[in-house]
Amino acid sequence: MQRFFTLGAAACVLSSLALAQSVVVPAGYDTVEGNSSNTFPYGTTTTAWAGLRLLQIYDSSNFTSQSITYPIRISGIRFRQNATTGSWTGGTFSPCTIDMSTAAVDYTLPDAIFDNNHGADRAQVFNGTVTVQAGTGNGTGVPGVFYVDITFGSPFIYDPNSGSDLVVDMDRVIPSWTGGTSSSHDVVSGTGALGSRVFASSNYPLANGTTVDHALVAELVYTPTSGLYASFNATPTSGPIGQTVAFTDTSFTSDPGGVLTWAWDFENDGTVDSTAQNPMHTYNACGSYDVKLTVTDASNPSSTLTRTGLISIGQTPIVPSFTYTKVAPGLYQFTDTSAPTPTTWDWDLDGDGFTDSTAQNPMFAYAPCTVTNVTLSVSDACVGPFTTSAQVVEAPTEFTTSLTPNNGLSSNGAGNVFDIDMTNPQGAVICALTLTPYTSSAGGTITCEVWVTDAPGGYLANHTNAAVWRLAATGTGIDQGVSGAPTGFTLSNPVYVPFGQSSMAISTSQGLRYYTEPVNPGVYPGADFTITTGLGKSSLFSTSANNPRGITASFHYSIIGNGDLAGYGFDGLGCAGSLGQSTLSPDTTPAIGSTINVTVDNCPSNVAIMMTGFSNTTSILGPLPAPLAAYGAPGCDLLVSPDANLLLLGASNACVWSFAVPPTTSLIGLILYNQAVVLDPGFNAAGAVGSDSAAMLIGQ
Repeated sequence: MQRFFTLGAAACVLSSLALAQSVVVPAGYDTVEGNSSNTFPYGTTTTAWAGLRLLQIYDSSNFTSQSITYPIRISGIRFRQNATTGSWTGGTFSPCTIDMSTAAVDYTLPDAIFDNNHGADRAQVFNGTVTVQAGTGNGTGVPGVFYVDITFGSPFIYDPNSGSDLVVDMDRVIPSWTGGTSSSHDVVSGTGALGSRVFASSNYPLANGTTVDHALVAELVYTPTSGLYASFNATPTSGPIGQTVAFTDTSFTSDPGGVLTWAWDFENDGTVDSTAQNPMHTYNACGSYDVKLTVTDASNPSSTLTRTGLISIGQTPIVPSFTYTKVAPGLYQFTDTSAPTPTTWDWDLDGDGFTDSTAQNPMFAYAPCTVTNVTLSVSDACVGPFTTSAQVVEAPTEFTTSLTPNNGLSSNGAGNVFDIDMTNPQGAVICALTLTPYTSSAGGTITCEVWVTDAPGGYLANHTNAAVWRLAATGTGIDQGVSGAPTGFTLSNPVYVPFGQSSMAISTSQGLRYYTEPVNPGVYPGADFTITTGLGKSSLFSTSANNPRGITASFHYSIIGNGDLAGYGFDGLGCAGSLGQSTLSPDTTPAIGSTINVTVDNCPSNVAIMMTGFSNTTSILGPLPAPLAAYGAPGCDLLVSPDANLLLLGASNACVWSFAVPPTTSLIGLILYNQAVVLDPGFNAAGAVGSDSAAMLIGQ
């Protein structure tokens, strides 16, 4: 009898060993490397502390998501080495203890007092020496080897289906290391960790702190406890309508005869769909499906497992996206690149909030110099709509310094000053900008300002002298909702930059990103003008500046021969009179067949003479600018050739000059220059001062 009993006991032991299984936690990291590393508890060989303790809490879903929905007997734990190209010689830690329990708290709420995390079933499962096995890393990106393998003296019974999390509490005395070198543990931190820790090091035996979403990658060795437990897996668990899913039975029974029957309900609607052990099923309608399996054996009550929302058909979110290509002046081809491919498309191509096309890949025409928010909404038979937007800036041509910033100025009104050398003899008409604001207002409106000057010395000499700068245009853009995202700005009026050298300052209400120049100054030549940068400014004309800083911008513009847009813009600084500096403000651009009205402000006697000429470099007085001190107007210069002059009588300290542009296409590209002589009796010997000058480009 004794011999029979011994043989039977041996058979039970062998059976138990045969049933031993393992599971890697956090779930999903059996073949995937963690995204972090840590030396606690068996990686560090420091002798600086009295002890080291690490209490790890693993969420129960790490087990249930891997079909362990029944009580298990945990008999050991292994830890994986972090990916590294190095080697370690190994050694031992002693004495070490490990306590396990179900958690008294959720893993998202670890308690800094170690014992408060343990449930009533706390038990010491290990007391002895922990061995660190020598080895060599597999290299970054390849999961490392399990180099710490601990077999428990007493197994711990844990039921993940109870909803309680699992506590593994590891404690060791310091100094306790014998050997050469150890290695860091593989760790998952952040989303996907499904675990937390409490640790004590320099503050031992009290905790130094807690970390939520932090879990050592571990492999637990276990065997199911006695009984019958339904369990199964499915592959795949998501797909389109018509997806076929393969179900694999993983049920456990301690009955020697094994599982006898299977009853599958693939929709959990009360109808048995299959009695096969490992069936397949096709889902022909979109939705989320619960799956139920009931199993029986010869000696235990039947067991049922229902996995809620296991199968998702047609529920995969569509990631909306599109590209666009300019196929002709003003004409754009849009291409849907959403994934997975939707079945319906709704395009708002002109930014007015209404549908312009339901085609998958439409074409659309835009007027010159427009900034448009294009929105695509996509759906399929099961999900949607999903929406994305992008900006289309239509201009004849563009010049980009950079749209990939490496820093920025966060203050409202922050911007950049730089020099611009217009090399195109007929100048360029800047009609829109793409800038990179520093901050995001989540879809709100951003404003910008564009300032110009021709003051000698360029931006370096004048970036703190607000008096010499003129506001050339303002602009508005729609925030893209991402800090630092390029944003298109429609300008209040086109900014005409004539031939020659000048300076420009640009700011936005959300600040402006910059990029750091490799040299000072950085020179960036374009086809029609060159940008020499520049200073980053916390406020455009304040004394503070960051140097060298390049502007992150695209200049969208027109030239004669490519767009032919008309332009009217600042060309030179005048001299102030009794009411201050007179400036020239047009109501439109000088397009052929139209009439442009230019207002001369700060006219104290309501009288001015508008001088119009063909040159800003030479006149009857010789080279321009020509000083007028000898004529009784010290500090004033003649800036344009006075080839045609017109007396203006005004009111309210303003005069208006009107010019009807003939409807003759041969005039396109003609450049004229304006400066007003503003009568200001008694201000100086001449009784007159000069306004700023402007350049006028005849165009469309």
